[in-house]
Amino acid sequence: MLLPVPGAFHRVVIQVEPHSDLTAGFAVEQLVQAMEGREDVRFDRCIVAPTADDFTETAKELAAQDGVVLVAGRDLARWLLEAGLAAERA
Repeated sequence: MLLPVPGAFHRVVIQVEPHSDLTAGFAVEQLVQAMEGREDVRFDRCIVAPTADDFTETAKELAAQDGVVLVAGRDLARWLLEAGLAAERA
């Protein structure tokens, strides 16, 4: 889970994919391959956030190996709603 750090700016790469069932390891592989060798872009986190609510064991293993954060669809929706509500209050 990503925790906000007051006053800190985070560079995050997010791959969002429309999936209705389990998200497989290919989604993690796509993001890792896209970011490899990118000296022009520095980032703090890579996130795969499909619309599906769970991941295959392979996806979980690859994500752990490559430092990719997996966010289930319902959690992404909750984060977006919370961010929108927080922005309205500011």
